[in-house]
Amino acid sequence: MLDIHKIIASREDCEANLKKRDSNISLDALLQFETERKQLQRQYDEARTKINSASKQMSQTDKSSAEFETRRVEIRDMGNYADSLKTKLAEVEDKFRAELLILPNFISSEVPISPNKEDKQIVRTFGEKPIFDFPIQDHLTLGEKLNLFDFKRGTKIAEPGFPMYTGKGAFLEWSLINFFIDNARQSGFNFVILPILNNTESLITTGNLPKFAEEIYSCKRDNLHLIPTAETPITNIYRDEILDAKDLPVRIAAYTPCFRREAGASGKMTRGLMRLHQFNKLETYSICLPEQAKQEHERLIENGERILKQLNLHYRLANLPSCDLANQSSQTFDIEVWLPHLKQYSEVSSASNCLDYQSRRANIKFKNGNKKELTYTLNCSALATPRVMIALLESNQTQDGHVIIPESLRKYTQFDKI
Repeated sequence: MLDIHKIIASREDCEANLKKRDSNISLDALLQFETERKQLQRQYDEARTKINSASKQMSQTDKSSAEFETRRVEIRDMGNYADSLKTKLAEVEDKFRAELLILPNFISSEVPISPNKEDKQIVRTFGEKPIFDFPIQDHLTLGEKLNLFDFKRGTKIAEPGFPMYTGKGAFLEWSLINFFIDNARQSGFNFVILPILNNTESLITTGNLPKFAEEIYSCKRDNLHLIPTAETPITNIYRDEILDAKDLPVRIAAYTPCFRREAGASGKMTRGLMRLHQFNKLETYSICLPEQAKQEHERLIENGERILKQLNLHYRLANLPSCDLANQSSQTFDIEVWLPHLKQYSEVSSASNCLDYQSRRANIKFKNGNKKELTYTLNCSALATPRVMIALLESNQTQDGHVIIPESLRKYTQFDKI
């Protein structure tokens, strides 16, 4: 959530920044509601002052006199008027907050400005695209031949987009998760296990609600929602708390299954593990001082990259353009792994600097002496397993249809070949 005081003070600059994402963004409605809110608040405060003054005078008036009855009627009428103002004020405040909640974060000056998602800035690459001297198979074909997945039964149990891992495929998935966890712990992140059902306030805090309500799996009876990412519960750990500046940054890692309704259209880009309703992911997260944010962003990215380097998978790091940023992000770098069969890169991690956008919603502050300010929050997948699994299977396949396990994973799988 943005700072309304900053918007009022620098309306033109703020609107110009927001339009870099979407030229249709306007602050007109927000500022109109803010003007109405202030006016109604002033009128309500004045009405309450008059009621208090009249009540004091009434207490000094003879209860049997006509003047007392007149004042009693006046106070009743003033009370009804104050109540109507209070109702209108609540309605306007709701509209004001709703308008403020849908506004995205301000964009960093380092973000490429473009309406085209392909206009990302490639920062660096690692390794080379694997070269094969035989016709390669995709992960679906490999998985079927090696009994690694059972998508048909997963669909029978749930619906398409909910995978079922079997045999060595299940061991490999679990090995990746443990490998990611160990990597995060060795990098100084505190590992936690969190609820995967979160309440509405938690999802509002992270910006998933209200804008993306249609993409969330919700248990409306219980006011709970399956999380789309561990970023959601992590952000809410310190909601409404004041941290000590000397304890920052706080670095957290959490493994969770993630749930998203959005799964794209049919086609090769959604087959198998490419795009799922349920998938596994390790999230790394930093809560820090504003001046620590840039360094923390780099740390998060390097942690995610280290995993792919140890798996010897070719990838690139991309600075996303303005049109491709999530609402809460001021700047995002995607780590994109190479998928041999599709012959293209695909995102396995997004590392975002959210400035104080989420902290303002969550009311997470730090105390430095007598000063209290909002923290900055940053997040990075490290990593999501499905496309790492695809890259691993396809990049390490042999001519006879087997898969060689990267050496860094073997202590987790307890086998070196599938």
